[in-house]
Amino acid sequence: MKKLRKQILCWGFIIILVGNCFACSTVKEEARSQTNSLHGSDVSETAMTEETENPDDYYIVQGHKIPILKMDYSAIKQLQESCYFDWIQEKDGTFRQIKLKLSVKKVYLTNEIEENKDEWDEIGLEDAQFNGNTCTNGKIAYADFQLENEEAETVDFYATSIGFIGVGERNHLVDMASEIGYFNYMGTIDNDHNAFLLKIEPGEKKDIRVGYFIADDFLDECKDLYLDATNSNTTNNENKIYYPIPGVSKEKGEN
Repeated sequence: MKKLRKQILCWGFIIILVGNCFACSTVKEEARSQTNSLHGSDVSETAMTEETENPDDYYIVQGHKIPILKMDYSAIKQLQESCYFDWIQEKDGTFRQIKLKLSVKKVYLTNEIEENKDEWDEIGLEDAQFNGNTCTNGKIAYADFQLENEEAETVDFYATSIGFIGVGERNHLVDMASEIGYFNYMGTIDNDHNAFLLKIEPGEKKDIRVGYFIADDFLDECKDLYLDATNSNTTNNENKIYYPIPGVSKEKGEN
């Protein structure tokens, strides 16, 4: 539910910002400004009309059309392919954008928890049902990846920023409700009492493993599934990075 709360706060901020714009702009300019704030780039009035022409492609928040994010299949990387992704680093109350080097080694779904269940966070498994270590109402999703810090300062990396995303009808993104369940550094260090925080020193590489429970209901709702390496960026499609799950992801759009 942390992710849901974050999205609600984020949308609330956007609505307030757009509301202020209404006092000094036309209706057409309002729609264009709102779209720009969501997508981070200029969008023409024609594009806005096309984007929201089908009522299935947007929802209404306080009378305003909010486009539903769609899967960007051009953002898919291949396993073992290294890439850089933007990371917001906080230091002494200031924020700046840096880049982390990412290489995803392995992503897969299984019926079994491969660790002892007591190594998993209880919240991540609160909706899961088991017969021994076998999940009976969903799948266990694992991702093994490496992060390298090429910056000159220590990076605070949060494992919750790596997750999974579904693709539904009309290629709409479907947010997974469950929280992260497993992190291989969880419980091994104490970083301000945050179990999912990992400090990566300058020049250091870290091999990381995360695990999620994915319910059957979510899998039934989605026609496609990916690892989302930019899971913390939930309000726009800019700079997203996805990795396919072998044997699961289709890696192409379907309308």
